Amino acid sequence: MPHVTEAFQEMEKLVAELSPISVQTFLYIGWRNDTHSWWYKWLVTNIKPVDVQVLEIDENNVKRLLQIKEIFPLLTEVHRHDVRKIKEMGRRWDVVFWDHGPEHIHLGELLETTEQLKSVTNNILFYACPWGSWPQGEKPDDPETHKFDATPEMFSDMGMSVRTVGTSGQMNCGEILSYWRPVPVAG
Repeated sequence: MPHVTEAFQEMEKLVAELSPISVQTFLYIGWRNDTHSWWYKWLVTNIKPVDVQVLEIDENNVKRLLQIKEIFPLLTEVHRHDVRKIKEMGRRWDVVFWDHGPEHIHLGELLETTEQLKSVTNNILFYACPWGSWPQGEKPDDPETHKFDATPEMFSDMGMSVRTVGTSGQMNCGEILSYWRPVPVAG
């Protein structure tokens, strides 16, 4: 989840600029027990999907979300699955938002995962992640460990449009917001 007010404001502007978008299905990737409900209260409310789904790899996070599912009325499914294997699910979504997750996998995996996410996204793929060095996690195999220090160029090199907020390398102060839209097919 974006950590600074400016990131929320920038995301709001971005969604307004990209509207109108046709949204039936919305996939939120990376729900945790301490995830701020902004993603649902603001983002879901403003893009108005009919079907909201969550993808999360951690079993405890999935169990907790299922316990409190009623506070998210549009939430229809919670998938315990690894985003790095999302194509195996055989599904597509109109909007996909991966919230502070890209930095938790190795950069080479992110390149492949981004291509997979593009292939299952109908309208918009969003990422939010820390900008620069935000050390996190105790050990290299801890899922909370940041595997690389993200830069805007990494995401633009993957064909994504990028906006930055705050300052690089200042814990909880710099954010990268990136998005990708498929090229419309001329008809």
